[in-house]
Amino acid sequence: MKEIKKERNVYKRSQLYEIWLRMRKNKQAMFGLGLFICILLIAIFADVLVDYNTDVIRQDIANRLQPPNAAHWLGTDQYGRDVLARLIYGARISLTIGVITVFASLVIGGLIGAIAGFYGGKLDNVLMRIMDIFLSLPSILLAIAVIAALGTGIVNIMVAVAISCVPRYARIIRSSILSIRDKEFIEAARAIGTWDGRIILKNIIPNAIGPVIVQATLGVGEIIISAAGLSFLGLGINPPMPEWGAMLSEGKEFIRNLPYLVVFPGICIVLTVLSLNLLGDGLRDALDPRLK
Repeated sequence: MKEIKKERNVYKRSQLYEIWLRMRKNKQAMFGLGLFICILLIAIFADVLVDYNTDVIRQDIANRLQPPNAAHWLGTDQYGRDVLARLIYGARISLTIGVITVFASLVIGGLIGAIAGFYGGKLDNVLMRIMDIFLSLPSILLAIAVIAALGTGIVNIMVAVAISCVPRYARIIRSSILSIRDKEFIEAARAIGTWDGRIILKNIIPNAIGPVIVQATLGVGEIIISAAGLSFLGLGINPPMPEWGAMLSEGKEFIRNLPYLVVFPGICIVLTVLSLNLLGDGLRDALDPRLK
């Protein structure tokens, strides 16, 4: 048994190494990975780079609407707050929303899809029809309806966006499971009396995770855009907490005379989503080279 486990570990390591080698050959994917790592480091060390109370939320009316200068590299907003400091801290908030929302929707949707795909029959039909109902609703309208019921705030915006993402992951997991549930190793696990939950968690989901990783990577970028859109409409993050969509909304009134208030948050959103899209495309090609 120990030798078999060692062989499995070696096989898994070799698989990961091959995926990494294919990723390294994709220049766009490596650029996306490098760019995302930079943004992630900025988000992680935001407290080191700027002081939240002094630089991010403290108002200084005497220095309001200052153009970029030596003291404020990207200028100040209508309340005298440093734009660069708010962008840096906004990276943490936007990535937090994206990552936590994807994780929550992946766990819930993954369980629904795994149960539907594994058992099939009427249960599969009922669960998938419920997912189809949610998929038929425009995601932004569904999110607005949830926020209207729950109120604004960072937690509520994550709940609102996650609800619209659950059906997508459920269908992906279900499709992957349908292709492997009748394989010999699944039948062998059933034959020795392994509990269904263990088969799903230990045997099926790990073998169906490839497409989900790609979709989750792309999904973080989509959620950042959705959260920014809701904040732009005034349905997202409560002020004075910095968030790129909220900064766009606040800066739109000054777009003619002070376009930097809109341009810089927009650039942050574009770069973050671009890095995730390039990384997601690279992962897709690396996990399944036949898709190239």
